Amino acid sequence: MDLTKYYNIFTEESKTYLQELEQLLIQAEKRPDEQHLWEEVHGRLHSLKGMARTLDLNHISTFCHSMETWCLELQQGRRTVTPLLMETLFNGVDLLKELVIHHTPDQSLPEQQRYNRLLARFQAAQPAPPAQPTRTGFATPAPETMGMPQKLDYVRVRYSLIEELLGLAQEILLKDRDLPPLTDDHMTAALQSWLDDYGSSLKDLMHRLTQLRLMSIHHFAGLFSRNLRDLARKYGKQVELNVQGGVLEADISLLERLREPVNHIISNCLAHGIEPPDQRLKIGKPATGQILLSAQRKRDHLRIRITDDGRGIDREAVATFLKEQRGLAPAEIDQLANSAFYGTILDPGFSSAVRVSRLAGRGIGMHVVHEALTFLGGSLTIESQPNAGTQYTLLLPLSLSSIDAIVFQLGDFVLAVPSNRIRAIDHQELEHPGPFVPAAGLNYHDLGKTFKITQRRRKTYHLLHLHAPPDNPGSKSENGICVAVDKVIAIRTLMVLPPGDLMAGAGIYSGIGVLPDGRLAPIVEPEVWLQDSGPLRPTSQKG
Repeated sequence: MDLTKYYNIFTEESKTYLQELEQLLIQAEKRPDEQHLWEEVHGRLHSLKGMARTLDLNHISTFCHSMETWCLELQQGRRTVTPLLMETLFNGVDLLKELVIHHTPDQSLPEQQRYNRLLARFQAAQPAPPAQPTRTGFATPAPETMGMPQKLDYVRVRYSLIEELLGLAQEILLKDRDLPPLTDDHMTAALQSWLDDYGSSLKDLMHRLTQLRLMSIHHFAGLFSRNLRDLARKYGKQVELNVQGGVLEADISLLERLREPVNHIISNCLAHGIEPPDQRLKIGKPATGQILLSAQRKRDHLRIRITDDGRGIDREAVATFLKEQRGLAPAEIDQLANSAFYGTILDPGFSSAVRVSRLAGRGIGMHVVHEALTFLGGSLTIESQPNAGTQYTLLLPLSLSSIDAIVFQLGDFVLAVPSNRIRAIDHQELEHPGPFVPAAGLNYHDLGKTFKITQRRRKTYHLLHLHAPPDNPGSKSENGICVAVDKVIAIRTLMVLPPGDLMAGAGIYSGIGVLPDGRLAPIVEPEVWLQDSGPLRPTSQKG
């Protein structure tokens, strides 16, 4: 029987479990007393062991079983978390990554010795298993009675295959438009119904395929956790990577291009920004440094900010470079805006002109990061404060993203607003159909006036209460505003496309949301409602 297909499934499933296992171990290392983390680690190892047993990969199942035993003892308090213990667990995960790729237990002598050494470490203080016949290669005890493997409810798919499927779906949609017109003699009610269902199914297929291209910022940030953990140990530092806006999703092709620049910035934050624990304690900071990766959609751009609470950039080092390499006078340097001043470290010659020991912060290859972002049509700005930290802001155009949004109707318009901007939703029932009359003291914005809708006579209105804009707390209202709409249709996850030049020129749309049925819902920018600039002319949705 050819087991190639099942080996491939095992490999892809195991990669997912090992990625999750690695993230769980990083959390458990920071919070070793939280028993549920060790239970989850135990569960991942148990699932991996069960799949390996199904394919008679005894060297893998035995190794997982030994790691499982440690996790069980940690849950029961019979083992204590130490740096050596955690390092051994991480080494075990690294070895498992290699084992699930190669499958066969036949390895070189160094790999055999590495396997035996780690296995002996995990089996220390455990009863010696009875000798059993094993497969050639790794010397392992026979497995226990085979358990039921976990249900395979997902598989990994190559991104190139997703692109091919999207291309085919788009081609089918275009062919649908080329359907020759049918006369009344040919068009029956049944045929019309079939064509409508066919078109709806195509749009639904396209929508679901586009969702396959998306990756959450939370999972994207997880790509850097292990490298950051290992680098922190190398430099003798303590650091945590936190994420804000992790539910936001973006096109995987964009995030793949951001992987190296973001990795470089995070590495610089740790290596040159975060101080060693003893230095942090001396200046009143917690021993553990913080690196925050936050993401936000700003109109048709993705904004990623990477912030550390380290020592900041050495202003003297930057000023020296500007004076010696750029020929600027001290007065000219003092007049530079912070963004221009700290942007100096993006100069290709900066890191070679100033000794690394004087930088107290940055400059090593940052011009490479800047060039990569410029190539993507984005930008990089830097802000820093001595002993407070440094913030990098990456702004990039969104080729595709998704947001959770409130979809509503206003006159003939179907519109959407990001759900994280909505504080509350309620409705107002009038005694007779008529225009909406805001209650006294209500900070109300007439959205109908903005869209040139003057004849609004309804008996029921839905009220959207919005949060104040986070970047503009001193604007029209510190408590947000309220708008009246005809009807709230639903809360939906929308695919977001950038607005075209015409819609962008209207100044009110931040993107175009694609509903699951293929309809378009322009996403309005709440900040515009807080301006007293009068009504804006909307762009027609027709066509």
